[in-house]
Amino acid sequence: MCAAPTEASSRPLVYVALGDSIARGWGMNGPVPGVKQDSCGNVLPLPAPPLDLSRWDSPARAYPERLARLLGSNGARVAFDNRACSGETTEELLGRDSPRLDEARAADVVTLDIGADDILWSCGIWKAAWRFIAGVANPVEVTGLISREARGLHTQLFGACSSAKVSAGIASAARGLPRILHALTSHTKATVFVATYYNSTGAAADGAVVRRLNRVIEQAVAAAGPRVHLVSGLARAFVPHDCRAPQTRSWMLVWDICLHPNDAGQQAIARVFDEQIKRFRPGQ
Repeated sequence: MCAAPTEASSRPLVYVALGDSIARGWGMNGPVPGVKQDSCGNVLPLPAPPLDLSRWDSPARAYPERLARLLGSNGARVAFDNRACSGETTEELLGRDSPRLDEARAADVVTLDIGADDILWSCGIWKAAWRFIAGVANPVEVTGLISREARGLHTQLFGACSSAKVSAGIASAARGLPRILHALTSHTKATVFVATYYNSTGAAADGAVVRRLNRVIEQAVAAAGPRVHLVSGLARAFVPHDCRAPQTRSWMLVWDICLHPNDAGQQAIARVFDEQIKRFRPGQ
């Protein structure tokens, strides 16, 4: 006689994704004209005529959606929600977007990539990006603008940023990430998997900044307790970091100068997370 399924065995695995544009699938639909909001409903600093950045994102093609499918590949039921926001900083997740953090506290598994935008906003890089696309409503023209501007901007993403602003951004992440991890694990059952970053441009100066940020992430994870785990394989998965290299072009969005992953890159990230989750949660 077969035993009746228990409540624990019949309930789905609850998975919530938090993070920034990598987790949100930014740019995978390309630029689209429309209303002045991001994919999380936040109004962006773009003057009219605005662009609808909500449709630039494609959460259904981002790594969390792919990871949810991998987690359910053994027949397990997975209840999944992507609560990442493009441009998200640690301060925003703790403040304006704290309801997303509260939702994740009820999850079994949480994935998180955050911290890079603390630096990018500190350096004013995203504000500059809004300025150079503001007022352009033609998607083809925007694509050309971004490609031209990004060739200079992303040759060294942090090249024009002062060391003081870089340090301020890293300090912001160092303050915010431990608080986020504490909120996710205090009086919860969640297991949290936190990614380090890859150097999207391959520039030596950018690599130095990414390594500093990754050390902050590593230290926060190490101090957060046994239910928080580091996912450090993204950098190894994405080498070489050169848009001219066929391997890189195969997994990054070339139109935004290899800053964000394309479908193949998102799938690679999902696999890296899946390997780590199954290492620490063997039943998944």
